[in-house]
Amino acid sequence: EKNIASEKGGGIYIQSSTSEFNNLILKENESNLGGAIYALDSEIDFYHLTGFMNDANYGANLSSENSQISIYNSIFWESANSTFDINNEDLIIQNSILSSQNLGESNFYVHPEFSETNQFGLTRVSSGLGQGIINESITTDVYGNPRVQSTNLNILNPDIGAVEHNLGEKRFINWHVSHIGNNNNSG
Repeated sequence: EKNIASEKGGGIYIQSSTSEFNNLILKENESNLGGAIYALDSEIDFYHLTGFMNDANYGANLSSENSQISIYNSIFWESANSTFDINNEDLIIQNSILSSQNLGESNFYVHPEFSETNQFGLTRVSSGLGQGIINESITTDVYGNPRVQSTNLNILNPDIGAVEHNLGEKRFINWHVSHIGNNNNSG
């Protein structure tokens, strides 16, 4: 959080690596290339990453050279215009929430509805609840809370982002208010 790199990779710098990262929060990092992440000559998979208000001259979220990057079940929410500085043929983003449109499948381009920006949990009306891709090897979130797991009888998907909500799906509650100011109204 709040790292500053003069050149590349404010949050993470990856070089000549084949790696998988799970359950990360990268917040308010800065650099010239790749405010949150910079990758060089690498193959990287990210699952359940939350990137928030990272900044860079090129690629506030991610900048890469000669790398293959796959991002699943993640949130990248920035105020910057240049969120990704990467060759699009080498980038897969799927089942994620993005502040700006990009290539990918099943992504959302709406505010993630964080309950607060210190812990990055999602509210009960977030579009990210229950919209992730199932990866059975990831059983907990960034805080050690259990990820939603499917069974033979009940297919549930995990949440998008680093933090799993205890609901597992978006829920709306009807509230009824009496016009005379008491709680005796049934709707």
